[in-house]
Amino acid sequence: MKNVIARKTRYPLNLQLFAEDDEETTPATPPVKTEFTAEQQVEMNRVIADRLARQQAKFDAEKTAAETEAQRLQREQNEEYKALYETSQAELVRVQGEAKTAQINALKTQLLVKAGYAADQITRVGKFVSGDDEEALQASIDEIKADIPPKASGVDPNPGNGRKNDPVPQGPEAKVKARFDRLKAQGKI
Repeated sequence: MKNVIARKTRYPLNLQLFAEDDEETTPATPPVKTEFTAEQQVEMNRVIADRLARQQAKFDAEKTAAETEAQRLQREQNEEYKALYETSQAELVRVQGEAKTAQINALKTQLLVKAGYAADQITRVGKFVSGDDEEALQASIDEIKADIPPKASGVDPNPGNGRKNDPVPQGPEAKVKARFDRLKAQGKI
């Protein structure tokens, strides 16, 4: 590697020494200084003004396009917010309706208990009670009381006898069998 470096520096080669001389063919001319005339200055100002006008028009077009895009995005966001608002308003109305219905049902049950209806009667009679406030519900219960009186939950006048069992409801087959057994016991069959 030392030899390569030594060679390069040992014999420098000047290429200009071997170049042809072109001075004879082209005369050396000093650069000519020209002055701008007023007409040339006006023309130059017009060219610059045209170029600036084109750049301004291009800038204005880009600015208008960007503003239009921003407005479009704003409208899309507003539409999304509007849809979300409408959905939340519908959900709010639904929940308020459910709350009002639950409140009226609780008031209805309370008024039926106060009117003297038993727990098993409340579910059957509660279907017929209607109204949106306490007065309307009370008026409806008063009308129903005339048709379906509450169960008497009074005290037995003769506590020594005890409570009699309610009769067991029988179907038509049980009634026929009971008659047959009765007739058989009497000896008629």
